[in-house]
Amino acid sequence: LTKVDETKVAMPRAENVEAYKRYFSGFESLVGEAVGEGRVYDSSSYHKEQFDTAAETVAIGPGRINLLGEHVDYAGGHVLPIALDGVDVIAAASRRGDGKIVVASPRFGRYEIDAATLAAIPSTLGEGQKAVPEEYGWARYPLGVVRQMMDIKGVNITGLNISYDGNVPLGGGLSSSAAVETAVWTALEGIFKTGLAKADAAKLTMAAEHWRGNKCGIMDQFASLHGKKGAAVLLDCNSLQYEEVDIGFLETAGYAIVAVDTGLPKTDEAWQRYMARRGALEQAVERFFKNLPDLGVSSILDIAQKITPEVFAEISDDLRIAMGEEVYKRVHHVVFEEARVRKLIVVARQANELASRVKAGDASASQTLESKVREFGQLISEGHESMDSFYEMSSEHLNTLVASALRYGSVGSRVTGAGVVGCTVNIVKKDDMAGFREGVSADYRAAFPGIASPKITVSQAGEGARLVGRSENIPGVDTASPSAKKTIFPNEPVITVVGSIVADIIVPMGEGSDYPVPDTASGLVAEGDKVFKTPPAEATKAYLESLRPDQRARMTITYGGPGLASAFGMHELGAKVRLVGAVGDDDIGRGLIALMESKGMDTGGIKVVEGVSTSTNLIFSNKTTGDTAYNLALNGANEYLTAEDVKYEFLQGAAVLHLGGIAINPKLMDGLAGLIARAKGQGVKVGWDTVVDLYGKEKEAAPLMGEV
Repeated sequence: LTKVDETKVAMPRAENVEAYKRYFSGFESLVGEAVGEGRVYDSSSYHKEQFDTAAETVAIGPGRINLLGEHVDYAGGHVLPIALDGVDVIAAASRRGDGKIVVASPRFGRYEIDAATLAAIPSTLGEGQKAVPEEYGWARYPLGVVRQMMDIKGVNITGLNISYDGNVPLGGGLSSSAAVETAVWTALEGIFKTGLAKADAAKLTMAAEHWRGNKCGIMDQFASLHGKKGAAVLLDCNSLQYEEVDIGFLETAGYAIVAVDTGLPKTDEAWQRYMARRGALEQAVERFFKNLPDLGVSSILDIAQKITPEVFAEISDDLRIAMGEEVYKRVHHVVFEEARVRKLIVVARQANELASRVKAGDASASQTLESKVREFGQLISEGHESMDSFYEMSSEHLNTLVASALRYGSVGSRVTGAGVVGCTVNIVKKDDMAGFREGVSADYRAAFPGIASPKITVSQAGEGARLVGRSENIPGVDTASPSAKKTIFPNEPVITVVGSIVADIIVPMGEGSDYPVPDTASGLVAEGDKVFKTPPAEATKAYLESLRPDQRARMTITYGGPGLASAFGMHELGAKVRLVGAVGDDDIGRGLIALMESKGMDTGGIKVVEGVSTSTNLIFSNKTTGDTAYNLALNGANEYLTAEDVKYEFLQGAAVLHLGGIAINPKLMDGLAGLIARAKGQGVKVGWDTVVDLYGKEKEAAPLMGEV
């Protein structure tokens, strides 16, 4: 890792890049992405492993986030979503000759159904009718796409293999289901070549979701198919006419689009609320608007565009009296949300003109551009107020995230997606990202103890669903291609790791190096690579302070320490990791937390110690001789980690408590016996990897380690 950056997923170490390129031959844009929430998902090798045949096509379907226009899609309004760059589902497909449709995913299992049985199920289901059994789970989305394609003239599906996985958060408001559907559709279109237009493909994939039982609008699938890098999709959900709206002004002004996920599972409540609100709009049409034929509202799809705020002001009293407060509030939201979208487009166009002037060197336009970005964000925040007060699709968790986001630098924040659970969309200055992450996470943990930190995804507008490989260039055809990555934790157990968090700073020495030679008399550097020495922290600090800014910038910062190394290792092998440790309130500590969160780890147990630096190793690497010397800066934040920091909720639901480098910390050792007993009392197994005798604690540690 050459850099820890809160806006990017870390790249693999340099020596692994070529291996990653072999995995993703033909798909270089995916090299280094944490596809599959931290795991490298090699779609082609997984497909061949599952079906003993190479994939014919591989396709990507992105998640989406809606900037504004919530719950107006089924009311015929305008929405403004983007396809998320690097937040994707990858699907692979091939034909088979035994009459079966087989769907496989490393996370969701393998399911099969006879093609004839699937074809016998109606493609449009009536009230109370079921498609395939619920135990098919996520396989129902790919099967829904297949079932809709069976109705296309000339498409003869007699057997298929479909595999898929991705890194779109499940149930997080970023439309993971639409990402699956559009990825599968695109892969199958590459095989059957129906020539269906993208708008018709959006209808087909929406029908697939209806078939699965979710009566969604068309926005999610349309955005996933029509996404454009650097642009939002302004979609008229009634006519399906659309245009690309340039939002490059956000990048020019230094802002990013950030999704913050509550981490709460979807429940029936969200679905019931959605159906009730849709029902309220339908009642308004049947029992009120149809009695006013001059308004031209004959169906729910007419409300958003034919009832303007001016018309609403004239009829609002009559609507409230005739239909009651609830229906009044639902119509109010739809009418004014549509008006906000239209105003947002005007602001975006004005902001882009200012951004062009800024790029051309007009410094006077910068401040005006900043004001326009804030106006853009204010409209987004007003959308949340309406979703909360008038449509009542927010929740205490979502409101907490919005309030916290606005407190820590977001210029606009609102619930996006269906609501109740899911996520918020935020417009955040990139320079404020570290404070935003830290503040929002801390507020959420404080408000809801026992819930993991919210998952924060930083992205931008990306390309829509696309075919990225055909059989002639898909890895897996060549038997020399690497096999799919195996996991020893297939059931994703929760493992709580307690231990040291250390940042390694690698100083390049040797011929041609302009770094000063450290003073070995102080004990700062060991001889060769065999001896550890532990001088005062002041020696490390003094050396770092002696360097020029350009020298500090050229040092490599990566992660070290048995606790952190254990956490990353177990996460890569398929476990859900909770890490308990301590970092300082400095850039390195915040960077390490951002790196862990980018991998999807639960960092709720990491405390930030004010006024203390993150524990840091200096590693002097002599490129000429190959020698490496170490300095362990032990008396940093690690010393502030105690057994009492391992709270009850960090062990709740865990399969294992893992101790990494525990004797490196005297305060943790003092309470270790009690911690082990508490874990065992909660039915949690205990394991360990390293005991380093740095504080004379080895004699105390040995019998405890023998017990576990």
